[in-house]
Amino acid sequence: MKQLISTFVIFTLYLSASSTLYEKGINALEEKHTTEAIQYFKEASKNENAKAMYKLGLIYEQDDNTTEAIEWYKKAKSAGNIKAQYSLGVLSCKMKTYNFLDDFENYAKESTKSVQYDLAVCFSQKGEHKKALKWFTVVAKKGDAKAQYRVATLVTSKNSKLKWLKKSAQNNHKEAQFELGKTLFKAHKFQKAKDWLKKAKENGSKKATVYLKRMKELGL
Repeated sequence: MKQLISTFVIFTLYLSASSTLYEKGINALEEKHTTEAIQYFKEASKNENAKAMYKLGLIYEQDDNTTEAIEWYKKAKSAGNIKAQYSLGVLSCKMKTYNFLDDFENYAKESTKSVQYDLAVCFSQKGEHKKALKWFTVVAKKGDAKAQYRVATLVTSKNSKLKWLKKSAQNNHKEAQFELGKTLFKAHKFQKAKDWLKKAKENGSKKATVYLKRMKELGL
């Protein structure tokens, strides 16, 4: 019994020391003493402090030291920090290595629509259009105009394309408004085309301005 209590006390002190070092690192960061913060976080990391490992990853990524950033994110993930999955995925997308998309996808399943959108962009960038469409659709169904527009650009069915363009355009996405106006123009629905092109122009679309000028020249 005494041995069990002794082990528990040692473990508690171990955690306390790690937490104290982490807090000192946070304070050093707030005071912009980055080198000092790194030292504290590294000491805390020796005690398997996952938050400290993650902070080191963030610091090195901000410093464009991607090799160190990835190593610390991997350690943080192994120590139980789930945010590291996201950071590994995003960083691998930036580097175009795509080594950690499984981690990224696992994190995205229970995350926010902005994270899910980033994942979809990453799949699109990699050329995995089916997976990109899947995740853009997840976000689009939550009412995100950017995702709705991306779905419209990826679907093959004309009806689906028009449906998602309309949703995005109604949510004030200027590119969707322009594409919808162009699509309606080709279908000879000139007044509706003009209405959407005007909205796109009001939102700053230079292409819509040119298109409207051509319509005027044609007497439409």
